[in-house]
Amino acid sequence: MSRRDSGAGPSTGCGLLLAALLGWGAAGTVVSAQDSFSFQAETARIRAEIALPEVDARKKHDLLVELAELLRLSGDNEGAALAWRDAAYAVPTERDDRALLEQAACLMALGEWDEADSAVRLVLITSRNTPGLVIRAKYLSAQIEAFRRGHIEALRYLLDDPDYTSLKASIYYTLYVVTRDAGYRTRLVAEFPESPETRLLTDDTTPFPGAMWLLYPGREGVVIQR
Repeated sequence: MSRRDSGAGPSTGCGLLLAALLGWGAAGTVVSAQDSFSFQAETARIRAEIALPEVDARKKHDLLVELAELLRLSGDNEGAALAWRDAAYAVPTERDDRALLEQAACLMALGEWDEADSAVRLVLITSRNTPGLVIRAKYLSAQIEAFRRGHIEALRYLLDDPDYTSLKASIYYTLYVVTRDAGYRTRLVAEFPESPETRLLTDDTTPFPGAMWLLYPGREGVVIQR
């Protein structure tokens, strides 16, 4: 079985859209009723296209990915998890492991730790030749262990791994949230003063959700207005 590796890098556009759907655009603008209506219309359009009998497997996969991203950005993690799962298996001969990891992130946001862990472990076991996916999978696995059981050893190990430099702020954030060790908070604020994670700890008015924010691709591209 071949596997699709869509890359592990974050999508800045998705991050900006997430900020907008939460009520703040890149320039701090409030989402209007028309934006909400457009979102509903777009998801309805995608669902209708998926249901067309003439849509082939690859096109269905792409539509499911588009739907999953929109649902997650709207805050519907349950619907997004289902769409990511369907996307992962939409092409019978090519399981999409990136979609499996995105499903796992949504399940984590729902507190479905066992299901999330199963999806991540499947990727870790069978995607050893796709480094980008393995990096993402190890990160999610370490997050699961930290939030579910308070085990932080895997996250602490990733701090010294150059492959996880771009995720260092979120790792500091998780370590602080789980342990309440002020040292992690100090290092986060000192090394990443403008990061979303630092703002989550230092600004009570930041309009983002809690710890699960760090799981979303694109958070590095969001400009948080002061």
